[in-house]
Amino acid sequence: MKSGSRVWAIGLCCSAVLVFLLTFVGPKGASTELRTLPARSVEAGLSEARPEDLHPRGGWLSASHSSQLLLQHEAPPRKKLLAVVGVQTGFTTNHGDDRYNYEARRKVLRSTWFPANQSALDRFEASTKILLTFVLGHSEDQQAEEGVQLESEDHGGFMRLPVQEAYLSLTNKTLLFLKQTISTYEAEFIVKVDDDVLLRLDRLPAAISQWTQRGSDYIGCMKNGEIYTSDKYRWYEPQHQLLGGGQYFTHAWGPVYVLSWRIAREVSQLNPNSLRFFNNEDVTVGGWMLALNGRHDDERRLCEPICTDTSIAVYDYPRCAGLCEPVKQMQGLWNSTACQLPALSGSDQTLPQTPPFYKFQHQKLK
Repeated sequence: MKSGSRVWAIGLCCSAVLVFLLTFVGPKGASTELRTLPARSVEAGLSEARPEDLHPRGGWLSASHSSQLLLQHEAPPRKKLLAVVGVQTGFTTNHGDDRYNYEARRKVLRSTWFPANQSALDRFEASTKILLTFVLGHSEDQQAEEGVQLESEDHGGFMRLPVQEAYLSLTNKTLLFLKQTISTYEAEFIVKVDDDVLLRLDRLPAAISQWTQRGSDYIGCMKNGEIYTSDKYRWYEPQHQLLGGGQYFTHAWGPVYVLSWRIAREVSQLNPNSLRFFNNEDVTVGGWMLALNGRHDDERRLCEPICTDTSIAVYDYPRCAGLCEPVKQMQGLWNSTACQLPALSGSDQTLPQTPPFYKFQHQKLK
């Protein structure tokens, strides 16, 4: 090759490299509107949120960032399922106190009703069309993050969301859980359950059939509950004057409730900046259900304090919002004769139903 041709070829290559860098990398110091967060693993789901990305209220990504990040993990076509069960869990803040030892809670769940590893989770999903996952945000504690990462590698079954774990982040966490679930799966129902509740998974398919027949959208143990107007209490509601009274509107008790695919999709498609957020997650979701004309279903089988032939969810209702001492109680409860009752009873093998406390008149959807 002649020297002139060689120089021309080298120049062409350099130009191509320069165009590539400017187009896909950008000049040094330049910023982009969307900063992609580093992916971890399939089990980790959404990637870690950085402090500068977080919304000041409730510690979550801004609406534009979160929606784009969720879309990065969309997997069309969406997998069709009977249900997605999201077990809300957290980071251990005190290993000596079972109330805040979430690692111990997950351990006892894996020895009772939650499948112990990814292989068991996959087998359960294949046989029932029910997907189970722990739902967890992020922590500024790097050691806590590393511990969860190792747990995820050992057991699988984690959906990680771009939200900082905190009490006031619970509503944002629930909303992101719905968005991630809707973007990835197509399930008849979505179950939100806390990690201190015993859930009878073997009864869930029969219950789903009954909820489908009733046309239910918002299923749970309904309550009203006192509005706390003093910041001395944990459940203080700063917006109490907007609620105009001593009790909340009727909504589902927070430890476990179920949303239909229709209503969950409608919630997930709303602009979060247009939604009213109260301090308490269960109250906030209940408010959205009223606004969206969700069909309420008062389901007392989701809050039974002991195992019975009807119980679907068991916890210390109404004494505690979950089992009062879940690490100590869960294993014994699970092994008890009452909690090992057959999934279905009677000669017709149906799941017995219980009368509701509340009977609602519903507006028909047009």
